[in-house]
Amino acid sequence: MKVKFEVADFSYIMNSIKEFLLYEPETFLDRITYFYKDIDESVFISLDKTYQVEYIEKRLLDNYNSNELVLLEKKNSYQKCWDFYEEEIQQGFEEVFDIDLKDKFNNMVAYISLNPVMPRYLETNTFDIFYINSDKEAVGCALHEITHFIWFNIWQSYFHDNPEEYETPHLKWILSEMAIDPILNEKRLAYLNPYEQKAYDCFYSIEIDGKPAMDCLREIYENNSILDFMKKGYEFCLVHRDKIGEVKL
Repeated sequence: MKVKFEVADFSYIMNSIKEFLLYEPETFLDRITYFYKDIDESVFISLDKTYQVEYIEKRLLDNYNSNELVLLEKKNSYQKCWDFYEEEIQQGFEEVFDIDLKDKFNNMVAYISLNPVMPRYLETNTFDIFYINSDKEAVGCALHEITHFIWFNIWQSYFHDNPEEYETPHLKWILSEMAIDPILNEKRLAYLNPYEQKAYDCFYSIEIDGKPAMDCLREIYENNSILDFMKKGYEFCLVHRDKIGEVKL
């Protein structure tokens, strides 16, 4: 299991940002204006859609060019930190997922980006890291995304279903995001994180018969193999999809 850190080129960053502006403009605008103070939300909203992307692109390009050395330094420091923990990380994932990873996921690429939202792409085993993260935080972000790669690799090998359902807003995607909490906060992986790994905040407000849905999912995880957790966890989501399947990120 290997991860190579690379600085994303600017066109890659903008393509990623366009995806989020198209899919969830309000949420994404809140995130990007929080980190980039020269992007004015009121100005952005006042512009015609044709010019909104251009407005963001110009300001991020200035940031990208002025941080060229910082991005290269991050590439080197992230890689060094990952390489230091790589053997322990692989062992932790192997134990949690009951899988041999020696010859799997040896071509993962982490693109260091200006995008504050960090997408992952299952078909290419690539994911993004926001450049303001510390070295240990970057490793924590990588653990989150790699969990999805391994999760859906195992899922597909058993269920042979449609990979399109592994993305938002499908219930299989929702389960994979909720599963981040019990998987990455258990002892075999938690000590590698600089912070407590959490699923999306919205998942913690869901209650099933007066009990937090996340607590129910943790109990399923603690009492089952990873495969049985997938099966029973999905059954749980199906039964309660009227609540779990309607969350707003």
